[in-house]
Amino acid sequence: MDGRTRYRRAVAIVEATDGLDEAAREALVARECAGDDALRAEVEWLLRATQEEDPAPPPPQDLSGAVIEAAAGSDYRLLHLLGRGGMGAVYLAERRFAGGNQQVALKLLHPGAWPEADAARRLASEARILARLSHRHIARLLDAGRLQDGRPFLAMEYVEGERIDRWCDARALPLAERLRLFLKVCDAVEYAHRHLVIHRDLKPSNILVDAGGEPRLLDFGIARLLDGAADAPTGTAHHALTLSYASPEQIRNEPLSTASDVWQLGVVLYELVSGVRPFPASAAPLAMGHAILSGEPAPPGRAPGRKRAVPEDVDAIVMKAMRTAPGDRYASVAELAADLRRFLASRPVHARRGRWWYRLRRFVGRHRAGVAVGVAFVALLAGFAAAREEQLRAAQRERDRAQAMVEFMQGLFEDADPSRTRGNRITVAEALDLGVERLRSGPALAPATHAALLLSIGRGYTALDMGHRAIPLLREADALLAQAGAPMLERGRAKAALRRAYSMALDTASAIDAGREAIELLRRAGAADTEILRVRINLLYDHLTVGDTPLPALRDELVGIVAGLETAPGSDRELLIQALAVLSMVEVAAGEDAVAARHAGRALAIAKDMYGPEDPALIYYRFTDSLARIRSDPAGAVRAYREQIADYERMNDRPTPGLGALYTYAGRALAQMGQGEEALAMLVRGEEIARGFADVAPDFHLNVLSLLAAQYQRLGRAEEAERLLQPWLERMEARAGTGAAWAVNGRIRALNVLGDIALARGADAEAADRFRAALDTAARHADVAASGLRRASADGLCRTGSAAGGTQCG
Repeated sequence: MDGRTRYRRAVAIVEATDGLDEAAREALVARECAGDDALRAEVEWLLRATQEEDPAPPPPQDLSGAVIEAAAGSDYRLLHLLGRGGMGAVYLAERRFAGGNQQVALKLLHPGAWPEADAARRLASEARILARLSHRHIARLLDAGRLQDGRPFLAMEYVEGERIDRWCDARALPLAERLRLFLKVCDAVEYAHRHLVIHRDLKPSNILVDAGGEPRLLDFGIARLLDGAADAPTGTAHHALTLSYASPEQIRNEPLSTASDVWQLGVVLYELVSGVRPFPASAAPLAMGHAILSGEPAPPGRAPGRKRAVPEDVDAIVMKAMRTAPGDRYASVAELAADLRRFLASRPVHARRGRWWYRLRRFVGRHRAGVAVGVAFVALLAGFAAAREEQLRAAQRERDRAQAMVEFMQGLFEDADPSRTRGNRITVAEALDLGVERLRSGPALAPATHAALLLSIGRGYTALDMGHRAIPLLREADALLAQAGAPMLERGRAKAALRRAYSMALDTASAIDAGREAIELLRRAGAADTEILRVRINLLYDHLTVGDTPLPALRDELVGIVAGLETAPGSDRELLIQALAVLSMVEVAAGEDAVAARHAGRALAIAKDMYGPEDPALIYYRFTDSLARIRSDPAGAVRAYREQIADYERMNDRPTPGLGALYTYAGRALAQMGQGEEALAMLVRGEEIARGFADVAPDFHLNVLSLLAAQYQRLGRAEEAERLLQPWLERMEARAGTGAAWAVNGRIRALNVLGDIALARGADAEAADRFRAALDTAARHADVAASGLRRASADGLCRTGSAAGGTQCG
């Protein structure tokens, strides 16, 4: 039984219970729902909704003034109660920790309001979601965990403000200003969607405007990850939503997509522009559900009791966002926002696309001062008439694309539904795998639509540090966009996504090529400077990794970027910390450890303020900080690497190249400390992971292989070192020919290891051949060959007694 049928059946059962006493009602429900747990859950929810008064949750004990302790790290002094709901109480609290005090909004549970396991799961889910979101218009998660008594809690940034509708009304804000404020909310929601998160409960009380006039989005308590990794079955999701803002698919208990947030934003916009709700809160819950499902309400400009006039264009935008079928709405929040911006610029809005006389009227409205209206009318009439059919075809293509994308995503959510996976929870990666399978086996799509879906799934893989899985999808998307003649901006962004995937897969040479193409396309498309700069910073990191650019040149450019970002008003902090992190690694490569540590420490401090404790991005900046201290404080670096490995493995269900790199760096630090066996164990694991990605990151694997062989040799296990290297020597020679730093230095190190082994068993001639080959490789690639490895090769040749030419011994 699908969601629509189940909902209709549940409504019929609830209506049949009218007038029955509790025992008779229970008997009827048990009989009609026998064997169908999903139907029974739907009926029970509707019965609760139709009660004249919902039973109030147990009132919370007033804990104001109390000090409570978390299981680890922080304690909190509760100042006063901010509010409460069916799930938890929220207090203004003072968070006390080693670095100082901070005011936070602390969410605790009402005793007995929810079953303990269910409430714990809900709060854990909220923590995971919020930790992935870092946006200036979204309240940040600061801490999460359990109290000493076992109750889960969330500590969130405290936002002091007024709900958006009341804030606008109190200031008698004109329509244009209301729309500009609402556009900031759209930016926050669109950001969340890009991070595979839907809100599910967008309403004015969850959008506060602070003292600076900036909106802040609150309460992701019932949001679920779009990737299907949430814990709860879809059938329970609507118990926590606010009915008057619920989308039709939420009422029907169907799998949700970003289209549900588009609907709720439409409802919020309806209220902001008209002053009334589309579905009055005074309506009985069951009647309100019927109204939401039965069709669209009156446009806000004709709403009964409206408090202000609403232009027809805004009516059209609101009503498109609130269309009953998800596929008929805007395909994304970005498209909704774009239409509002068109209205503010007096341009035709797409919600009314295809009506040439309307487009003409908007043109004349924009150009009253500079255009003779009669001449413009005659000239443009012919042009619009000739273009009318193409406009209609373009509108149909856009509708088809939006509908196809919504249907695809809804199908993916259905595949991820625990009722279809035998109750098993699926991971983010598994949900993306389902998406690829559905895309490959489903009906043929238009190239632009197919490319958009490939890009979404590819970016999802890349966000999980699974660039190797993203690369083929993003390459296919890139080809489809070129085939479809897509705008340069779209193609540039696709190239940038491909560059990132190559870099995450440690295929740095390919990352450089894709990055250069991305920058060229973005520049030609007139993309924002910050978008181009983001790719450029990452490209500088790629050049550092390959070793094809002098360190002073990299340093000079990065110092200039950092200075520009620090002085520009309202600059992007994420760009700043990316530039600082890459600059730190340049200084590590140059041997300037103190300078490197200063840059890395600053980047990490800002990152901790920006990202939640569970955000994978934070691991990168922790890694950069550890790398900067690996020579000056190897013990501290090892501790940090161990913590990062534990966090990484907890957050990711599959090994990735990034995890292999963490094990490798930890092994090198342990070797530097003289902890040989522990170093070997780390390097063995690093090589196992790297070998699994040898097809997409061969140079990384060969470099780790040589490090492992060198560690075997240091421990006196020469046979194991030789056995490890022999099968890979030809591959090393071929890859070193590309000039990539990892490949070159991996080959030099491997030849040095084999030379030392031969020397130890008395095979001086063989050893000399190995060391000469290493020196030859270093000479051919002097720009990337590590000086320490080159010295070791020369020293080895001297020990064979065969040094000649330019080799200095003594």
